[in-house]
Amino acid sequence: MAMDFSALIGDIEKLVGMKLNSIQSGSEIVVDRVDRDAESIELHTISGRKNRRSFGEMRKLWRALNEEAIVHVDRALDGSGSSRNQPETILANLPYIEWLRYRGKKHISYVGEETHPAGTLKEMTPEEVEAMQRRFKHNKRAAGNRLPRNIIYFGAPGTGKSYELNKVAIKYFDEDKVARVTFHPDYTYAQFVGGYKPVPVFDDGNDRTDKITYDYVPGPFLKTYVKAVQNPDENYLLIIEEINRANPAAVFGDIFQLLDRDASGVSDYAIEVPEDMSLYLRVRVPEFHSNANMDNPMEFLEEGNRLKEATERLRLPSNMYLWATMNSADQGVFPMDTAFKRRWSFRYMGIDDGESVISDLVINLGNTGRKTKWNDFRKRINEVLLNARVNEDKLLGPFFVDPDLIEDDEAFNDAFKSKVLLYLIEDAAKTKKANVFQMENATYSAVANAFDTEGEKIFRGMEGLLTYNDNVQDEYANEGVDEEVEQ
Repeated sequence: MAMDFSALIGDIEKLVGMKLNSIQSGSEIVVDRVDRDAESIELHTISGRKNRRSFGEMRKLWRALNEEAIVHVDRALDGSGSSRNQPETILANLPYIEWLRYRGKKHISYVGEETHPAGTLKEMTPEEVEAMQRRFKHNKRAAGNRLPRNIIYFGAPGTGKSYELNKVAIKYFDEDKVARVTFHPDYTYAQFVGGYKPVPVFDDGNDRTDKITYDYVPGPFLKTYVKAVQNPDENYLLIIEEINRANPAAVFGDIFQLLDRDASGVSDYAIEVPEDMSLYLRVRVPEFHSNANMDNPMEFLEEGNRLKEATERLRLPSNMYLWATMNSADQGVFPMDTAFKRRWSFRYMGIDDGESVISDLVINLGNTGRKTKWNDFRKRINEVLLNARVNEDKLLGPFFVDPDLIEDDEAFNDAFKSKVLLYLIEDAAKTKKANVFQMENATYSAVANAFDTEGEKIFRGMEGLLTYNDNVQDEYANEGVDEEVEQ
């Protein structure tokens, strides 16, 4: 589905002056004005209480409606409370968005066509919900078929590599068809693919005994492979976090050859299955075949042959995806050789990608009483680092500090010292401290203590940073803060 946000706002403008029915009885509202310059929607409740909803909330719901068949508003807006009912009410009164009860909770869904007059509500029937979910699932799978099978997201720390990858995964893959693993220096082929390991022995009553035996234990790669082979009409994704923190060539071993894919996404070359792995696959892979309900004998036979071949020769199916993240600036990472890199697509996450999410977040500069925008401060620190000839892949991304910590003054102060300053002292500016910090002996303890009393002035080149004091009107204050709706 493709729904333009500007067009959505245009349709909300058509609701101005209407009394909007609410999914929650007694919470009817009237939209008074849509202010595109201030990016807000002014409204009042039937009791006369005025309020304002930000475009930011609507944008979050718009994205969710593009990525999910049905949307629970509280979850999409990361919270709960009666005030969440207002954005939900506005959207549900649009002629192409319906509401539904799902697992005892209210949801909304974009149905793709006008099903009721603007300013009114329509509840989806259970049959419509089921059809919507089937259609959405089919479209998600079809869209997923156009995605790269092997891709690595890379960039500086805090650029949102995992966040962006996960956002795409949620959009195109069902949650139960996504597996995740994190590589580390001691990670091995046996852990990733599979191998013989000691396992406990259980008695007939399924109670654990004091005996141990050895059995073939599959890793996340083989588990995903088996599911993908068994269910060719479903897409499966294996996410590898920090792929270069282990030795990729050693961890992938012979399955490295499978990463070469043809235009359809199937491995160009198959590899012979080792005997220990073959014994496992002969048991696990045909499980789907033995339970398959196929009336056509020829189809049943062909399916059996396909599954049998998958136990003898490994070839990545087109519905198995391998996505990864990496940060080449991390200390102690393993280099990737050219042959390994050539088998992957790469997506670079720019140092300012996604900054709009945190562009209005304001921070305290230590205990100085001065405030500034986190994004302005981050960018100024990056300029200082670049002037000190620090490589771009060691700069600070927008999410180097979690946005939730930024919004908590005390938590941010601790996080800035323990994350940002420690990272700069021990890694990014380790050999450039004299060009980054004002003090001559820039030890971590000295810099951290100085930040409390001097704030941004511990850095060189901060003269132009826009700051203001606590007793000055907060020109950066966010708008659209939730207010409780009278019940």
